[in-house]
Amino acid sequence: MHNDFAPTKLTSLFIDTYVEHEPERLHTLLAILSDQCHLLINLYIKLARVPGQLKLIPTNQITFDTLRPVLSFKNLTTFEVLHKYPVNITLEEIEELASRWPSLRSLSLNEEPLVMSNFTLDLRALVPFARHCPKLYRLGLFMDATTARIHPTQELKPFTALRFLSVGTPQARDPDAVAAFLSHMCPLECKLDVSITWTTFSSRSCRELNNVLWEISRRSTHWKKVLDHLPILIQPYGEKEKSKALQEEVEDLSSPLLTTHDSCIIVIDWADCYSLKSI
Repeated sequence: MHNDFAPTKLTSLFIDTYVEHEPERLHTLLAILSDQCHLLINLYIKLARVPGQLKLIPTNQITFDTLRPVLSFKNLTTFEVLHKYPVNITLEEIEELASRWPSLRSLSLNEEPLVMSNFTLDLRALVPFARHCPKLYRLGLFMDATTARIHPTQELKPFTALRFLSVGTPQARDPDAVAAFLSHMCPLECKLDVSITWTTFSSRSCRELNNVLWEISRRSTHWKKVLDHLPILIQPYGEKEKSKALQEEVEDLSSPLLTTHDSCIIVIDWADCYSLKSI
């Protein structure tokens, strides 16, 4: 355990399996890794088992409690998990995950399940990550892409570092509304990815997902509209923010001179003071 290749010295770990695993086993694995592998920075887990019939079994879904041990890692900044079923996680749990993981840089939370229904999240799930994770540059979430029900007084803080947003293959019933919401959250440099990677895996069952591919093709029509509209909407929003910042700078420059309540630094040449005193 003390040599250079000991498990305790791992910084990156990739786990791919085509064997069926229950969520409890994943929880146990994460708990052991968080306890033993303190140097782990990157963790990728693919549970790529495809059954003959894609039917949701709720007891086999990954939940937030399944994944909770990831919050105990000392240095983990990249985490990816892939599973055939959507992760059963609530918006409140997303808030907890994001608020307790400010160092997060890359998260793929099973954004491309093969069972493409039973959403527990909508577009509001992006908000906590934008608020709490300033270093986040890659994010993957499976969300119901309907119009997010944001309270009128809730401020939408945009991502600052995000460059890749992967949403898998949800339905976008109102492409204009989806694009409008994302334009307030994503910087212009952010790339929106709508796809799946299951068909690239080596398992034959993964390469023959005909019904899934047909459904993805059907949904992609709406997402193409989102992809077309998003850059157009982001640019004016970015220009508006730049204009606002410039206006604030102008106001600062035109503000009155310092008052007695302002802070300042005064430099005195004591040699000059003494020469004045002698005069």
